[in-house]
Amino acid sequence: MAFNSGSVLGVSNGLAYAAARAGVNTILGSVGGSIGGLVFTTIASRNKYVDIVELCTGLLSGLVAVTAACDIIRPWEAVLVGMIGGLVANGIGGVLVRFGIDDPVGVVGVHLVAGAFGTVVPGLFGSKGVFVTGSFTQLGVQVLGLVAMLGWTLATSALFLFVVDLSVGLRVPAHHERIGLDQTEHNMVLIRLDDLGDDSSDEEEDEQPSTRDGAATPSVRSWKSGEAHTILPGSKRVVTDTGAADSVSHDSKRNLEPAALSTARQGESNAPSSPVPTMDEGSTM
Repeated sequence: MAFNSGSVLGVSNGLAYAAARAGVNTILGSVGGSIGGLVFTTIASRNKYVDIVELCTGLLSGLVAVTAACDIIRPWEAVLVGMIGGLVANGIGGVLVRFGIDDPVGVVGVHLVAGAFGTVVPGLFGSKGVFVTGSFTQLGVQVLGLVAMLGWTLATSALFLFVVDLSVGLRVPAHHERIGLDQTEHNMVLIRLDDLGDDSSDEEEDEQPSTRDGAATPSVRSWKSGEAHTILPGSKRVVTDTGAADSVSHDSKRNLEPAALSTARQGESNAPSSPVPTMDEGSTM
């Protein structure tokens, strides 16, 4: 809101009124976008649920769509513009999926589609819009500006990405894609809480260190070495196929030693304990 209101670059000679109108219409645009997102998710789910991502996409798209004309359109027009922006931004998501285009944060719908629609809005509404004057002059100017911006963006982006592809490459290795870039690029390893043992009972953890409810202990594979890492229930540690335990997070209450690694200490066997079995892809315990 501050961005749109501040873009009038003044408060004198009637600009304060334009700044106030820009602020009000920005808020109303987000309201309209939220309504558009709500309508879309209701129809798409056949009134079974409300998708919070689609709702938020509508809200953001309403803000984007109303920006170009926020100081020249009327309040009800701002709501309408935001609603259309929320609908078209969410609608493009299915098209991208059909063509196999990955857009996890919805940037194409919010900034490209809703932004392109918002660019032509001043030629539709406002004092020079076709719905007010019947003239297509302003609409033609807006479309020309949109084409110029798209051409410049495509050309410069293609050149930049071409240079990046020649130097470091645009795509990560296939095994990085399978594991996920959270781990390979940002060192963030996902461990589901239900894959860890119940912290409420030490005895239960010690009885079955490698299985829970008859299921094999889950394992993950390191992208650096390719080693299989077994998640130890309750201990919040992983064990590689060499038998060494690597800590992935600290347990402030206790750090249980897995029974499979403490066989010699318990006197159950005089021979060196075997490594904790791991579960590679396609194998069973």
